[in-house]
Amino acid sequence: MFNIKDSKLYSQIMESLVGFFGLSKDSATEAEIHDALTGIDPLETQIENAKLEAAKDLADVKDRLAKLEAQVNDFEKSIEAKDARIAELQTEAQTAVENTASEISALKAQHAKEIGTLAGQLSALKAGRKSEVDEGSEAHAAAIETNTRPGVMSIKSGELSALVKRASEAAKN
Repeated sequence: MFNIKDSKLYSQIMESLVGFFGLSKDSATEAEIHDALTGIDPLETQIENAKLEAAKDLADVKDRLAKLEAQVNDFEKSIEAKDARIAELQTEAQTAVENTASEISALKAQHAKEIGTLAGQLSALKAGRKSEVDEGSEAHAAAIETNTRPGVMSIKSGELSALVKRASEAAKN
């Protein structure tokens, strides 16, 4: 086994290696010479390289973080826009529901009279009475001559007025 204390050439070999690798003769250590032999940079160089790599990695992380923050901001703006659109659509839907309810109420009110008339006509028809049709004239429905029952005579309003007038004149005399 190799023993440094017994070696006569050890110090000369070390000095020539220090010169060969360009290390300082006064401050070079066996570890630095060993690192130079194995191709490993000195510790200070390794530390500087590690700092440079860490700085580069940190810059990459900061760039990625900035990109992610920009994406988050874009997503937040998109969410705000979508929330505003949802609120707008909800308002439109509520307005449409209210308008539809108003229209339904108006239609119900409009048709309430028609429903009442039709219900009366339906009841009359169920009871066996002939349907009275309003012909759009000023004459009352009773003035329309129909011979639905024997022994019943219909009198027009003008004839009724004349009959009442004669009866009142006869009563005065």
